[in-house]
Amino acid sequence: MLDSIRSRIALLVLMVIIAAILVTVVLSYAGQTGKINSTSNEDQRRIITYTPNYDSGNNITYSFNYARMQDIPVNSAVRFLNPFGKSMSALFVDSTNTRPDISMTDNEKIALVQEADVFEQYILIRLSHELGGDMQDVSAFRAYSSLDPESKCLLAYRHNSETSVILQDPCHSDIFRVSDGYSCFGRIIGLNPVLSGYNAIPRLRLAIDD
Repeated sequence: MLDSIRSRIALLVLMVIIAAILVTVVLSYAGQTGKINSTSNEDQRRIITYTPNYDSGNNITYSFNYARMQDIPVNSAVRFLNPFGKSMSALFVDSTNTRPDISMTDNEKIALVQEADVFEQYILIRLSHELGGDMQDVSAFRAYSSLDPESKCLLAYRHNSETSVILQDPCHSDIFRVSDGYSCFGRIIGLNPVLSGYNAIPRLRLAIDD
């Protein structure tokens, strides 16, 4: 009889301990979810594209503008610096400003682009009609690192009838698909991604705001 009571007490204590552990886990998960939701807006930044301009003496300047869906033609690409990179931190202004370069001199614009770390160089692509580029939503766009993982050359967007639509390394002729950034021709293809460290180029997750 005494052993039966002791067993019941032990079982009750065990159940209380398990319940306490479950409550702790649930509260901890809820707290982490709240933190994630509270910081999600901080993880979103608008893309500011840059376009080179040449004068009659072949001198270069750059113009900057926020990327807008209606301004980017189907089957085209424009370059930008990673919004989360160190070079862009000082340039971010209020999102209602359509000319983020308005207070910058030409020399400051040139310095920003040309002195940025090469790993900050990205390319924003609006896909071809065949790949859904005429859709009026985020699915029509891709944003990839412009840097070839092997040669460290800047990738070029090719969209002619001979090469189809690709991202190509001008140094080694490596080719990456514009739809997902994966290598489809060149030295990178066929390499074990665990050993080589890559089989595709980095991609930014995109969203469209108002």
